[in-house]
Amino acid sequence: MQGLGLGINKKKIKNNFILSKCENMGDLTLQGCTGALDTINKMVGNASIELTKNALIVGYFMVDVVCVADLSSYFSLKFRFYVANNANIASISALFFTTIPFNYGINYVTFLLPVNGWNTFEIPLNTFTKNGAADWKTIKGLRFTINLAIDNATEKVNFDQIEIK
Repeated sequence: MQGLGLGINKKKIKNNFILSKCENMGDLTLQGCTGALDTINKMVGNASIELTKNALIVGYFMVDVVCVADLSSYFSLKFRFYVANNANIASISALFFTTIPFNYGINYVTFLLPVNGWNTFEIPLNTFTKNGAADWKTIKGLRFTINLAIDNATEKVNFDQIEIK
């Protein structure tokens, strides 16, 4: 695993909880990919985080965002995601954790295939499936998994501004 950050910014802005502006390196852990700050390909603000799948990884790559927060009074997860060739992406998944180290299956949702270019996803929190005693009041992190349609694809994707509304 390689640490690379999205710079967690926990300010309330118009009732939105900004998890990351994706403008600097900070509390992000990458699995199966490398990351870099991209000041050219961005949707909001001054930069985005570009992730590139490692050549030896098959099937998927992941990014974990540390987010210790009570999200019980919020309604949706919103983020911006860029892909140049969506034929290589089967789906994107999001998983909230209530434990550290992160364990699978706390709250989970898979969204549809993104289109080429910038996508803005907003997913209602009530569509996430709670497993066991998971509670929105004790969130410790968020994991995005990029599931590949073509195992050997060398894909680059960008994330920009991740927030809870």
